[in-house]
Amino acid sequence: PANVVQRIEEAGFNMYWWNPLVDDPRDPASLTRQLHDINRLPCINTGGNVGGAAWTLASAHLKIPKVALVGMDFGYYADTPITMTQTYHELMHHAGSADGLERFFCDFTFPLTGECFYTDPTYYWYRRNFLQLLEKSPSWTVNCTEGGTLFGDQLECLYLEDYVRRVSRFTRDAGELGRG
Repeated sequence: PANVVQRIEEAGFNMYWWNPLVDDPRDPASLTRQLHDINRLPCINTGGNVGGAAWTLASAHLKIPKVALVGMDFGYYADTPITMTQTYHELMHHAGSADGLERFFCDFTFPLTGECFYTDPTYYWYRRNFLQLLEKSPSWTVNCTEGGTLFGDQLECLYLEDYVRRVSRFTRDAGELGRG
């Protein structure tokens, strides 16, 4: 929105703009290519959501070696009715009725706590995108959200307190090694 841009300019912040990579930009008819042709901004695969964009910038562009995720769960608590999910109404419209909508939702057990969560098609897609991006990242990324569906072979889950303790110990030990 123009008013947000104006406030950012007035505050003197540096601004960085990009196009989300939404399809194959090599295809001349792709939406990504059309956006790029209009504004000539770079196209970046950010996973389709704000958390993924923040992580992509931290990991790939700022080259931050240790990244902790907080608040990225890509899921719902098991006791949340599917009628309260972000895609319920679209799914019902697509299917024609509420009958059988459960098949569009996937269950997960968060490995750190054993708590059950589930994901809708949109969150499932975000989760898949993030895990694929993570495979290419040199950063050590840890999910400190303490719940949800975002975990995998490449994504360690820790309590935030344990992550801070581990990173602090690593930083302290590295500093002591450098003094000799």
